Amino acid sequence: MDVDRSNIPVDHIGIFRDRYKDPATNKKRVCYYACEKGRAPKITKGVKWFHEVTEAIELKTKFKTRKEKRVLVVNGTIVSQNSNKRKIEEVQAAINETIAAASAAPSSASTTTALCSAIPSSDHSIFWQSTEAQAIFQPKEGETVLEAIQNQINTLHEALSSHLLITSIIEGNCEHMTENQTIAMRERCQIIALALSVAIDNLPVWKNWNRCCEVAVGIASKMGIVTSRNARVVRNWYQKFRVKRKFQLRASVKHDLPPFLERNKEICISLKTYIREHLAELSSEMVCEYLHNTVLPMLVKEDIGLERESDGYVDAVRTVLGKYGLTKICPSTCYNWLRQLGFTYCTQKKGYFVDGHEKPATVAYRANFISRYFEYERRTHRWIQLSHSQALDLQENEKILKKHWV
Repeated sequence: MDVDRSNIPVDHIGIFRDRYKDPATNKKRVCYYACEKGRAPKITKGVKWFHEVTEAIELKTKFKTRKEKRVLVVNGTIVSQNSNKRKIEEVQAAINETIAAASAAPSSASTTTALCSAIPSSDHSIFWQSTEAQAIFQPKEGETVLEAIQNQINTLHEALSSHLLITSIIEGNCEHMTENQTIAMRERCQIIALALSVAIDNLPVWKNWNRCCEVAVGIASKMGIVTSRNARVVRNWYQKFRVKRKFQLRASVKHDLPPFLERNKEICISLKTYIREHLAELSSEMVCEYLHNTVLPMLVKEDIGLERESDGYVDAVRTVLGKYGLTKICPSTCYNWLRQLGFTYCTQKKGYFVDGHEKPATVAYRANFISRYFEYERRTHRWIQLSHSQALDLQENEKILKKHWV
């Protein structure tokens, strides 16, 4: 709408906007008005444009009725004229008649032109060539959008073909990738491949990439893939994948275990076993001694091949610990590791419950207490319920006091 009116493009829609201040109400008004396509508004010298603004009474009061003649035009060609309301069957029949008439003389160039103009274009390739499709799927140089989608699907399927190939679509170091991260990455690839397959079949009609992701999430959930149930999450995954066609492995913010124990599962298991076997006298010093006397010598021998009695053993230990960001293992480090493994140092508390209801002494006391209770019951007040007539009779016989019955 805001264009240079001295140089209007040929394909301009012809809608313009202007502002002026109404002197009657002293308010600023914004007006929109339409002109012929590709032409600028006409300007009359000496006359302000807003003086010629009308209320469009003719447009407001003009109504189209059923009696008025209607014309069906398809791509500039009149294919049907009907004074009454047309039904879908009539419209389709009119289009078929136009196609048949155009195909009756195939040698005529004018007939071929009429055929092309009479048939509505339903070619989905128009969408795949649009800037919207290119912005969504980011094809590489020399690729079409459909080729880019198919290549992306092939890349994902190749990574899913084997558990060893999942690292081929991950950017960066995958050496310390955990089992849970591997499973999550496989499910992510499956969901994105589903979304791309749905997009190939339906996106030219739907024109909604989010809807394709929603359908893919629904299919994946029925297959038991529950990494994500939100289409927006899938869209974010694809935005990070489509450029380099690789995923970035995000480092976990929360570290459950230190790298030394996380990367050496067997050492972690053996350390837990040692701790459980010595719970009665366990201390951080004992754990530190176990690591230095048992674990580190075994680790140095596997990595470097030196025995504990060798001359370069101390330097070898430093080299091995340096791989995990450690300079030494001291009792305070072992204490922190114990806490991360789930062990705590606290006062032992005995909490137990004994059911003694059926002990012989309890059963004998219960029998004696019941006998004593029946003796006591004779000395206690008894509350009984009487009818009104019975209470009056007892009062007349002076067996109960008056006005003291319930």
